[in-house]
Amino acid sequence: MLAAAAAWATAAWPAAPQLATNNSIGSLLQQGGASDFSRVEILYVVPGGGPGSDGFPVWTRERSVAAVKDWRRESRCRPRRAPAPTCAFLALSCGSLNAPSARLPDGRVLFEAMATAQYLTEEGGVPTGIVITESFSWDTVTNALALRFAVEAFSALRAAPLDLRVFISHFHAERFEANARWALGVSPSLDGRASLAMHPVPSEAFGDPSALATRMEHEQRGAAVARENAKVVRTLAELHAFVLLGGHGGLWGYMHMRHSPSKGGGW
Repeated sequence: MLAAAAAWATAAWPAAPQLATNNSIGSLLQQGGASDFSRVEILYVVPGGGPGSDGFPVWTRERSVAAVKDWRRESRCRPRRAPAPTCAFLALSCGSLNAPSARLPDGRVLFEAMATAQYLTEEGGVPTGIVITESFSWDTVTNALALRFAVEAFSALRAAPLDLRVFISHFHAERFEANARWALGVSPSLDGRASLAMHPVPSEAFGDPSALATRMEHEQRGAAVARENAKVVRTLAELHAFVLLGGHGGLWGYMHMRHSPSKGGGW
């Protein structure tokens, strides 16, 4: 069934025309089989977090299912297989600092964004050519920075602002939004390049109400930290410094073998 769905998603994919802009990068971008993204208006964003042994945790599946449902309902996304589509998907996250990475049969790392992309195309029926992935982010802060990279990338192809629709577990929505607005808002601000809308997705990941309450407190603290950091880190260069030069204590500690696992249990 999965193979059949994958074949449907990629079969008879019409040849993409050259980009509708004068940007000479257009033909280079399409060499790998991607679509002409110059007309994309809506970007469906599916963050990951805490992949575990199979690479695709329940909360990431829930987010993916909700995003696909919205895509199928959205009239602006039709026709589904247009050579210059108006909608695209962005799968975020390599994995998590707090969970083992899944592995491919040959031992290579299965990045979480790969598993999300596989679900979107094989089970969700999303054409492969409109699913974008990234290989940079490992937590909420870097998820947000990768989202900024994507907005900047689309800005190279089109002047119109993007409609960003982030499908995120309800328990993580406040924290993700705080980090995303921080990353998009640092100078030079991309606020005029994209409108950010959060779509909280109910999650069954926490069956115990007390566990959910504990998690929500953890997330609220994380959101508060992001908002405080945004008052200090106000330019893109400063955000890069924060991530690379020690401000991000979780990443810095992990890379120097001094990692303290988060009590959040996925994100």
